[in-house]
Formats: sequence, C-alpha cells, structure tokens
Amino acid sequence: MYSRYLKQDKEHITSLRRRIRTQDVDEALIKAKEGITRLEDAAILFNAQDDQYHELCDISNRRTLQHHGDSIGLIAPLYISSYCVNDCEGCNYRRSNKEIERKVLSLDEFEDELGAISELGYLTLELVGGSFTPNAEIYQKFLQLIEYAKQRMKTGKIENLAFSIDALTEKEYSDFADADLTLIQWQESYDRRTYRQMVGENGTKSDMNKRMNAYEEWITAGGKKFGLGILAGLSDDFFEDVMSVIAHGEYLEREYGIAPSVIGIPRMQEADVDKAGTLKQRDKISDEDLLKIVAVYRLCFPQANIVASTREPQNVIRQILYTGATFTNHTCSTNVGGYPNLVKILRGDISSDEKKKQLEEIQRGKNQQFFHPDPIFEEMKRTIESVGRKINPKKEF
Repeated sequence: MYSRYLKQDKEHITSLRRRIRTQDVDEALIKAKEGITRLEDAAILFNAQDDQYHELCDISNRRTLQHHGDSIGLIAPLYISSYCVNDCEGCNYRRSNKEIERKVLSLDEFEDELGAISELGYLTLELVGGSFTPNAEIYQKFLQLIEYAKQRMKTGKIENLAFSIDALTEKEYSDFADADLTLIQWQESYDRRTYRQMVGENGTKSDMNKRMNAYEEWITAGGKKFGLGILAGLSDDFFEDVMSVIAHGEYLEREYGIAPSVIGIPRMQEADVDKAGTLKQRDKISDEDLLKIVAVYRLCFPQANIVASTREPQNVIRQILYTGATFTNHTCSTNVGGYPNLVKILRGDISSDEKKKQLEEIQRGKNQQFFHPDPIFEEMKRTIESVGRKINPKKEF
C-alpha cells in the first residue's frame, strides 16, 4: 500500500529540489519533447522561467492534442446527499454546520436531476455523496442510485460516470466496482500535519492512510479508472504536494499497471479562506505556478483527463485549456436536488419560439447540438473555441 512509501517519496522529492541546476531545465525540456517525463524531470521543469516556461506550456499543449485531440468534455457534479460524518474545515456539508438542510435524493428526485442535467448538455456525471459508514442507510441508497445510473449508461443517457464518496475497502468497493466507473478521491494534501488540521481527529476521513490506499482497494476490487489530486495551496509547500501526486500516480502505474485517468487541479482562492474561517491558504499559487502544475501533470500522465476548475477567471481557464485541461463545466449545482430549479431559472431567459423548440427537442433527446439559454455556458464555449478546442459532450472520461 502506498502509505508505506509516502515518507520515502517525500524524502526523495526534497533531495531532488536540492540538486536541481538551471541548465537541467533545458535537458528536461528536450526529454519532454521526446515523450519522456518522470517525477525527477517534473521537479526540474518546475524551475522553468521566461522562454523555458512558455516552451513548457507549448510542449504540454502538443502532448494534449496528440493524446486527446481538440475536444473538451463537460462534467457535472451531482450531489446525492448532504449528510456527512466528517467535519472538514471549509466544507459546507461538514457535520457541525447546523444551518443547512440534510437530505438524501429519492429515486424519483435522482431521475429529475438526471433529466435536468441532460438539458444542460452534460453526459459525464460525478456522483458526490459525502462521507458515511458502509452500513448506513445512506450507503444503501448510494448503491441503489449508482446502479440506476449505470443502467442509464447502457441507454446512452449518460456517457461517463464517476463517484466521490469516502474511502472504502476492497470488499465494499466490490459491491459496485465496474471498469467503466471512475473513482474520484481527492487527497487534499499529502502533508500529514496539514491533512490532520483540515479533517480533524474524528470521523471516517481522519484516517489519511486509508484515504491514500483507497485507489489500491478500488483496483483490487475490479476498478480500472481513478482520479488523483490535491488542493494546491492548502499545505505550506505546494511543490511537494504536486510532486507527491506524481509519485503516487507513478507508484500505482508501476505496481498495478494502471495510471491515473483523471487529475484535479484546484487551487485555494481567497474566497475559500473567507468562507472556511479557520481554513488558511498556506502557500499562494500564482497563475504561472498553476500552469506549471497542469504542464507537469500532462507530461507525466499524457492519457489522463485534467479537469479545469471554473472557479478560476476566464483568462486563466483559457490558459489552462491551452496547456493541458481536457474537461471543464459551466453552470452547475452543488445543492442536493438543485438542478431542476436551476433549469427553471434558465428557462426564464428563453424568449423566442425557436429557442423553446430547441429546448423541447433536447428534452426528447432529439437534438444532440444542445442549446443553452445560459450566458455562463456561452462564455465558456467562447473560451474553449479561443484556444482551438471544441466541446464534445461524449468525450471519454
């Protein structure tokens, strides 16, 4: 299990940082052009400056086009429960938050969510369920909903299905493991002190080793696709955290023959600090740093989908899409059962008969060139097209 190797990898990352020379960057760029980038090279490439930095982004862009073409997929989170047994700083669904309504979607509500999401043009879904014990009623509901969603995949109503819940064991994953499902398990941070400060001492998520090892439990249960990622800026040393993601991914590829299929690149924003109270941004990530993160992830894991967060400004999203992101989103709901109401709001902007006709065709599944009365989507579409990409709702995740 990877938890046994974390300390060793972190020591290796520290030693790499000490040995890096300026001239090493040019050599690492040459290797990157040849398709050879490992952890040691990624550490060196983080020192790229000026022309080297621009070349790094260009190489990453070419690698993205080589492996993914010019298409950008769209992914929507679908929250199935607002219950959580954990108390993570900065999370609205944390156990101690008494101001939110707690609920679990019924099957009928889940169907309504799927219908509304399809109207927004999404065919790739991430089911988000919070944290709960495997013997809880909520877990049984999760199993029911994920099986229902898997049936929808067979009809083409859903192209790709991912899920994000608390870490489980191999036996528990085997209840629903499927080669077409993607496990999304964000690590938050590979720094134990930072992780402990964020999630606390109690709750199911407090076991950092279990969370790190969940990917191996998933693979052993029959899963083939998984996503890695940290919240950049959460720890005191974002470089070490980013390199730890790469080290973890290389370990899984080496031990199990499966590389990460998805990598997340969120960075802390000032809003995170304001909302979270005690959650602090410990290491500020510049735009250039963020693009370096995208580039080294892309070069180390060329087949992986990289998800661009729409919490970034449009000018930054544009650069992220150019450098290496292959998935993003536009209008989303993070409320349990929130999509039908979101669509109703958007429908209020439809004025012409033609737009109404197009929306009706979408509802009947006849119009694959989906229409959006949504200015947020239109802005995202322009951003995607500005870097020579195009939206493909059916892109594999």
